[in-house]
Amino acid sequence: MTEEIKKNPLQEWRENATEEEKREAIEKSAITRRKNAYEKRKVRETLEKALENKFAVRNQDGEFEIKDGLEAIALNLILTALEPKGKQVVAAYQTIRDTLGEKPTDKVEQDTSIEIVMSEEMKKLAK
Repeated sequence: MTEEIKKNPLQEWRENATEEEKREAIEKSAITRRKNAYEKRKVRETLEKALENKFAVRNQDGEFEIKDGLEAIALNLILTALEPKGKQVVAAYQTIRDTLGEKPTDKVEQDTSIEIVMSEEMKKLAK
């Protein structure tokens, strides 16, 4: 008895699609990529412009200081990490640590073994 290997739908489509269908899919994909790149660029430009603004930030002594966007974010992140309690303390600490490049690496150990089971018919053919 032979078992048919199931192909994934995309692979099956690629094998059965006409050249025109493939060309149309490529064009549609290119349009989507350009649209996504445009939207990503607009978000980045908007954030960069917003970060150029000045913000009044309360420091650790409770006084207000005028900071630019990145300084305000950094100061608030540090103050959040220094809070005695709160759900965001750990997240703020991890963000600071990771930004400074001190994130510990995740190590995964994996024991891989392969067992090959062959039917009697296959064993005869292999000889």
